Amino acid sequence: MKNTLGMIFNVIGWIVLLACLGSLGFLSGNPKKMVPLYTLFFIACFAASYIWQKTHKKHNLEQSKGAVLVKKVIGAVLVIGAIVTPYRIFNSLWPGFFAGFFGSQALMLTGITLVLILASLGAVLLINKNKGVNNLLAFVGYLLLIVISTCPGFIMKPLDSSYNALGQAYNTALLVAILAWWGFSLVTGKTEE
Repeated sequence: MKNTLGMIFNVIGWIVLLACLGSLGFLSGNPKKMVPLYTLFFIACFAASYIWQKTHKKHNLEQSKGAVLVKKVIGAVLVIGAIVTPYRIFNSLWPGFFAGFFGSQALMLTGITLVLILASLGAVLLINKNKGVNNLLAFVGYLLLIVISTCPGFIMKPLDSSYNALGQAYNTALLVAILAWWGFSLVTGKTEE
């Protein structure tokens, strides 16, 4: 019974994750076409990652220093991409809103993005280090993640309360979270746990 229930939750979790990632297509000019394409793209990425892990886990070869360096460089590029993503997306939505990358609005958005990424990383580290050891601190980590996930909505509320702007803020936050987590995983080498 536990295995069946776990399998059901696993399938539901994957469906929700793919739906969230596919919703990034709403940021495009043609959501009817792009939402399914984004969904198919992420399905293909997850399938390729799963197949690659299954085939390479059997070999259990030690990675060369060059491969580790390449992973760290790619991870750093992904983290930088996560930091710059909100600026790129919002600049494409409202041309001229930012006065260049070093305008005050752009710097403020980049600072907020950095704070949210670091706070999320801290919350996840708090959860992982205290799971099974100090459940109260792990619970605090989960609460921090919940509070952090509401921040994009509160940040967008005074600017634009339309459905489109709020959705774009959350899709941007989702993209930033994925890029940042993937980048930090590659940099720290904790991709297989």
